[in-house]
Amino acid sequence: MAKVCFHFLLKLSSKHSMYLIRRNSNQMEYVKPCSLFYEMLKSAMALAGKKAIGPQLLGLNVLEKHITLSISDPRLLFAIHYGVVERERRNIHTIANLFQTLIPKYNLEGAVIGCPDIESIDNHEVAKVKSFVEDLGNTGKLEGLKYTHWDKRFAPAPTSMRTVLNEDDIKDFEDKISSVFILQGYLDHCGRKVKPGPFDQIWFSESQKALYLQKLNQVKVDKLTDLGLTIYALKQFYHKLTLTSPDGKHF
Repeated sequence: MAKVCFHFLLKLSSKHSMYLIRRNSNQMEYVKPCSLFYEMLKSAMALAGKKAIGPQLLGLNVLEKHITLSISDPRLLFAIHYGVVERERRNIHTIANLFQTLIPKYNLEGAVIGCPDIESIDNHEVAKVKSFVEDLGNTGKLEGLKYTHWDKRFAPAPTSMRTVLNEDDIKDFEDKISSVFILQGYLDHCGRKVKPGPFDQIWFSESQKALYLQKLNQVKVDKLTDLGLTIYALKQFYHKLTLTSPDGKHF
């Protein structure tokens, strides 16, 4: 009897282990912040040799009612606002489907997800973000997508926009654009750890520049918050576009 029970438990354990393996295989892959950046840069260098556009990063800020999205440029220099996804109207599978369509469209190879005070294990906000990421991974639709967390405290505050926004619009504006500042803070921090030289070799065509400028021009300006977003994005775009490398070449 004991022998039968032992074999039954062994078989059950084996099945449970296989379930865990299958379940984990569908998960997104967590990578440390700077390690993800280095992997992205390495991939960009490899694609540059083939005259191909480099990989991009998806920025996310998970809020109570919605998720704000941003996307990096192929040079991993700056973040551009993409949009807002209402969580109440879309279930986790619908959100995963949206991300699935963005991956080939923007050659996304990783995601940077904002997380408040990630070192605090008792932080309720951290638990909610991690729960969302786990649910997203459990859909099995983003298998192998690498992601990292970035502490929101390290994101630059949008203080420059306060001069063009009414007090009532400030919170709404900061929520809508929050993923831009999280992703930008991540890019700035990790980028400082890399010598300028490698960026010179990342291919960025004139048509690609025109495409990004066109995207920025498509941002609606019928609302004050959108106007503020457009002003900030354009200033950021032109600032990054005129950066030069040590040999005098424009990025």
